[in-house]
Amino acid sequence: MTISQTKRFSDGRSVRRKVLGKEHVDPQLQNSIGNELLEPFQKFVTEVAWGDVWGREGLTLKQRSMLTIALLAALNRTHELDAHMRGAKNNGVTLIEVREILLHTCMYAGFPAAFDGVRAALKVYTPKITLPKSQNQKRKIPKNKI
Repeated sequence: MTISQTKRFSDGRSVRRKVLGKEHVDPQLQNSIGNELLEPFQKFVTEVAWGDVWGREGLTLKQRSMLTIALLAALNRTHELDAHMRGAKNNGVTLIEVREILLHTCMYAGFPAAFDGVRAALKVYTPKITLPKSQNQKRKIPKNKI
């Protein structure tokens, strides 16, 4: 069996690539061809999850990414959370929005789940910590104070 190039599959692959990036998606699809276990799963997830669900109207890709981050963190699905955190960034989810999603997740799914989300976010969003100008400069300590 080979992955069929139906319109449903093609549409799902397009959405999947847009969200997760072709460098993530294409190897998964390519490596599944001819594999009796993986190929049906890749075909199914591409057509159903990405084509039928992610491709639906009603929510934007950004909104779907935001929901997915919260759900994957709550369910402790860290491998998928890493991939979807990259997808969220691709879909325009900001670091501030991720922070708020994970704080909200913390309240309903617990601290460990939220902190797994924070770890995934830090891999993708690298916030720069900047100090006020007065703290960025090295403080000179008078010699008589040492």
